[in-house]
Amino acid sequence: MFCLYVLGNAIFAGTGSGEIFGSYDYGISWVSISDGLIGAPVLVLYYSGTYLYAGLNAGGVWKRPLSEITEVTKIKGNSLIRLYPNPARNKLISETDHDNDICTISVIDVNGQELIKHTVIGCKTEIDISNLAKGVYFIKKYNSSECIFVSKFVKE
Repeated sequence: MFCLYVLGNAIFAGTGSGEIFGSYDYGISWVSISDGLIGAPVLVLYYSGTYLYAGLNAGGVWKRPLSEITEVTKIKGNSLIRLYPNPARNKLISETDHDNDICTISVIDVNGQELIKHTVIGCKTEIDISNLAKGVYFIKKYNSSECIFVSKFVKE
């Protein structure tokens, strides 16, 4: 490992062999997020706005939206929403950095059907997905006036 970057509960690791791994559960498990990365080693990782950047030895820069690779999305100013683990088995955890958020969370299948919906208050919420079949789903988080977060996750 050449470099680490920590963003909330997400940890990113760049390697000497030109790969980037992400952990969304404080380092317990890791997944490759290196799609599209060409070059080695990864010398530095940096987050700015809604992107993760990697500086490569050959002078190149790799850039990916956080929403594609980490399930961390910037919302309203400097607020963040984190969704983990992904893939998930029985539960998903949604976290924000605001204690007083009142939002609605919906789990939607690939056909657009809403399968789970509930109101949450606070910064950390567990979503029971144990009754869902294996596959790809979307989570939508919104307040009374607008959608503030949409992301996909995989149910194992």
